[in-house]
Amino acid sequence: MGGRWAWRKSGRAALIVLGLISLAGAGGESAAATGKRFERKECLDCHTKFAARVLPLKNAHPGVRNGRCEDCHLRHGLVPKLILKQDGNRLCLECHAREKIGLDRPEVHTALKSGSCTRSHAPHPAAARRLLKAEGAQACYSCHDPKSYEKTVIHEVLRKEGCRACHRAHSSDENILLVRARTSLCLSCHDAARPETRKAHGGYPVQSADCAGCHDPHSSERKGLLRLSVHSPVAGAGCDSCHASPAADRPFALIAEGEALCLPCHEEASLKRGGEVVHAPFAKGMCLSCHDPHASGNPGLLVDRGNGTCLNCHEGRKDPVSHPHAAVTGAKGCLSCHAPHAGKSKALLVAEGAGLCLTCHAATGNAPRQKVGHAPFDEGACISCHDPHGSDTPGLLNGRADRVCFRCHTDAEADFQRSSVHRPVRIGDCVACHRPHGAAEKGLLKARGAALCAACHADLMKEEAGGASHPPFAQGDCLACHAPHASDVAGMLAGSQSRLCRECHPDVAGALEREKSRHAPAASGDCT
Repeated sequence: MGGRWAWRKSGRAALIVLGLISLAGAGGESAAATGKRFERKECLDCHTKFAARVLPLKNAHPGVRNGRCEDCHLRHGLVPKLILKQDGNRLCLECHAREKIGLDRPEVHTALKSGSCTRSHAPHPAAARRLLKAEGAQACYSCHDPKSYEKTVIHEVLRKEGCRACHRAHSSDENILLVRARTSLCLSCHDAARPETRKAHGGYPVQSADCAGCHDPHSSERKGLLRLSVHSPVAGAGCDSCHASPAADRPFALIAEGEALCLPCHEEASLKRGGEVVHAPFAKGMCLSCHDPHASGNPGLLVDRGNGTCLNCHEGRKDPVSHPHAAVTGAKGCLSCHAPHAGKSKALLVAEGAGLCLTCHAATGNAPRQKVGHAPFDEGACISCHDPHGSDTPGLLNGRADRVCFRCHTDAEADFQRSSVHRPVRIGDCVACHRPHGAAEKGLLKARGAALCAACHADLMKEEAGGASHPPFAQGDCLACHAPHASDVAGMLAGSQSRLCRECHPDVAGALEREKSRHAPAASGDCT
């Protein structure tokens, strides 16, 4: 009976629900019939300012011009967020085939290879053709410093036609994206058979040589686009100083090899300048390991810019450091301290020991002598603590400060391994308390007694108004109770409280020994 009643009750509820759904459906059909529904909005319906700026432009991306924003973007609704379908060049490659833009060639433009199409191309509209952000050479100057291409004498083809006269934009089968092999490219404009050209080159068949060996292909401060430094025989068209006659079967053959070719003009003694320690390439006659025989964009015919010539061999010095030596990064670079061919000191140094360092750090050397001197400084052994090239530690230290100190103070390292360690010691900051070169105070301390401690602990050292001060504290004798570096007792005490207090208070110590009734804290040495 109860079961049938429950069934009837649930059946009625089901009929009511079905009725409500029917009414809702009828209402929905009515709303649809009257046209009350959500309508699709296109991107430019909201991005009206973008549309006003972009649509009138002649050079617009087809997706923008044809209203196909979703070729590249995902819809974002009311949330203002840029959502691209793919990252980097992968998005562009969905329409632009790899082969068509040259990704299959051996030399690919860095911007293209790294997925940075938008460094050169605007993704929506552009004032320039091919959606370039700028016209001509200006498109390249967003990455390439224009100073190298706008010197006093500019290659005529660069000035008139821009970079693409010689370079391909995306990729090439030739080095540095050239449109053809270098010499062939030059000869397409410059006729090597012209009398003026033959005279300028001493009659040599330069059509078989590399023009960029002597000429800068872009711009120069010298007539004829000659590079910054030019070997004097080249400047005077005296190629036969080093090479065979232009009429010879092999006109560019050298008349001698190695140093035998260079030393008739470059006297060995003048290059050595009295130095007895000789640079290995110089000793072996390997002049061309550092110098270009014809011309160079660097001073002294060096093969590389700045320290680059040295780093070609000394690769261990290439790693960057957070604290570089100014002498190394300055205009003279390695030559600030080292001689290029031969030196009077080990490692081709131009002076020995501290004498070299003090040529720049004169103020340190001329400072009044301190009462207490640090042995390495007094002996001129700067590199026992400092790295002359650069370091990842402030002050050019050749290690963390405490590690540098522990090389000599070996006993200190073991002594500091205690349960309570002074914070400067714990973080390796020895120079928080000690002067590294010399000081007026014993132990190279920066100040005497409490004055040193107050630099960090000033708040703890304020006297209580109307109170009593512990005599060692009042006298500034912090070390009467505390160890300066580390201790096995809390508070960096120099010993147990019991021992320390009894050393100054013998009357209390005697009473504790004599009397039978003793205050427990006093008896246990817990004076504080």
